[in-house]
Amino acid sequence: MTRTLMEAARRRLGITKAQLARDAGMNATTVMLISSGRLRPYPGQQERLELALGIEAGRLLEEVDDASH
Repeated sequence: MTRTLMEAARRRLGITKAQLARDAGMNATTVMLISSGRLRPYPGQQERLELALGIEAGRLLEEVDDASH
């Protein structure tokens, strides 16, 4: 199974989407839509999410294999 690095990092940190939204200073609905692939983040949103999750810049929506994370 594959998922985005955003989801893998969030699960690894053990935080909810609502907690991630708070950490990134974003609306929870926006984070849920980005996480589900129904909304593409603006560059500023992507940067805030990457910072909150400790993800290298530009990799937020990269697909990863569950076994590797």
